[in-house]
Amino acid sequence: MKPFVILGASKTGTSTAVAAANSHPSVFCLFEGDFSRPAEYGRNSELTALLPNAAKLCGSENTFAACLERLDGDLRSNGWTFERFGTKVQGIRPDILPRLGKVSVLFLVRDVRLWAVKNRVIRDVMTARTTTNIVPFLVSYARYYLDSFLIENCLRLPLDRVLSTDLTVLPAALAKLLALPQAGFERWWQKAPAWKAIAPRMTKGFTGYA
Repeated sequence: MKPFVILGASKTGTSTAVAAANSHPSVFCLFEGDFSRPAEYGRNSELTALLPNAAKLCGSENTFAACLERLDGDLRSNGWTFERFGTKVQGIRPDILPRLGKVSVLFLVRDVRLWAVKNRVIRDVMTARTTTNIVPFLVSYARYYLDSFLIENCLRLPLDRVLSTDLTVLPAALAKLLALPQAGFERWWQKAPAWKAIAPRMTKGFTGYA
């Protein structure tokens, strides 16, 4: 098993990348399993329902690589064997980078001019309703992208290319990053609606993530 992580700010295509990854029979990608956070944080509660042993890994000092390797054993004990096992962490999270360990990383990014006007991004900036200054938020976005160049094995992919008329861009990127045949990723767009696309195998033999 070779671990991988999908990173990117909100609205940069991270969920689409998870859907594409999980379309391959040799790949299993968790949806927002963040080992740097406590077990009850966000979708970690769904992760621990799926794999109970994840509870002691969440919020620990283990690297993401080590956590994925340990959980791979749980999957195998339930009869699931995958050549690549990963997770997605969404948000501007430079604090995660030192915690990754030996993993392959797909980093999603988009043109900041298009990203900054997304409703979700505007909502995040205005959450406190105390400022309308978006500049610090944009700086943090740019810094996170630049920090990704410190990752040893990182493929950076612009969302604008993913959403172009060439639907082979994302499959080709995943195939390159994970060293797997591209053919397994090529029909990810046919797995809509979203949850069936993101996690079709999470409901087979396990509860949670539904």
